[in-house]
Amino acid sequence: MELLLNQQKADELISMLKVFLRDNLINLEDGTNTKIDILSDRHDREFTLYIHYQRNNYHLNFMDCSTKINLIRINLNGSFHKNANGDIIRGNRVNLFCEDEYNQREDGIYMRAYKLPYDDILKEPKTFIDAFDELINYINLVDNRHTLNVVPSLFNSGENYGYDH
Repeated sequence: MELLLNQQKADELISMLKVFLRDNLINLEDGTNTKIDILSDRHDREFTLYIHYQRNNYHLNFMDCSTKINLIRINLNGSFHKNANGDIIRGNRVNLFCEDEYNQREDGIYMRAYKLPYDDILKEPKTFIDAFDELINYINLVDNRHTLNVVPSLFNSGENYGYDH
């Protein structure tokens, strides 16, 4: 199986300026699965941000629509990912597209996991909202027309985590 992106192209896709395709109002409750459509600033590349929101198991998955390859995935949960070199990354982590990871494995996996915080780029988020904001900044999204409403009972503190950006 051939990998449809190389590392240089993946890095370019992550760094290009992007905008939301439309305003987004997302109500997050336990068990929510949703997606947000994103467009490059040059309107020649589409992306999707998939959100899985479940108590103690949150995922933000940024995918290139042309290749259907995931570029970044933030996992906030207690599970793990095993990298090609044998390192097991447990708990909150970020998985990044990595051409070398794909070449070292024989199972088609092309993402390498890193423990959060990651290399002064992605912080250790205290909440799902923090993780969302970190990802938006990392993928260079400049048009932040979205509102997230989070059911407060999912957090131990009971605070209201409505978010408008």
